[in-house]
Amino acid sequence: MPAVLPATPLLANSINKKTIAANEPLVKLFGDGELYDGLPYLEQLQAANSKQQLKVDRYGSGGAVEELEKKFEAITGKEKAIYMPSGTMANQFAIAMLSGENTKVFVQDTSHVYRDEADAAQSIFNKRLMPLAKNQTFFTVDELKKAIENLDNEEIKKTTPPQEDSK
Repeated sequence: MPAVLPATPLLANSINKKTIAANEPLVKLFGDGELYDGLPYLEQLQAANSKQQLKVDRYGSGGAVEELEKKFEAITGKEKAIYMPSGTMANQFAIAMLSGENTKVFVQDTSHVYRDEADAAQSIFNKRLMPLAKNQTFFTVDELKKAIENLDNEEIKKTTPPQEDSK
């Protein structure tokens, strides 16, 4: 089976082309978008430019990314939106912002953040991911409370000097 998995997007793509009309837009839930080479790529850029002139896009000086951010500010009603070029970057930024000064962050044991991105949290933001609910799809509020309580008890033990025996 592992040998077949890399070919599944190709198989799905060939099935989609047979069952969907050529002029219908297609949503693909795999890969990084269309892979245009040479002339087809240039044609796509020209088509996009004819609808709306392409703008120079540099951080902090306007352009398509800033327009996208402003559109999402309006859609969500939020004060600010920020574009992240990858889900991993968005996850790590969220962990850093939501955990504040805390260096330990509880996450679900089988989560992508823990299994595939854990080194990023430690390396970039000095956040130690603490797994909960081993081999389960979620953890409960009670499990989280107990983990926090156990963590607090461990911290107290580390900072409390040993009591001398009064005998």
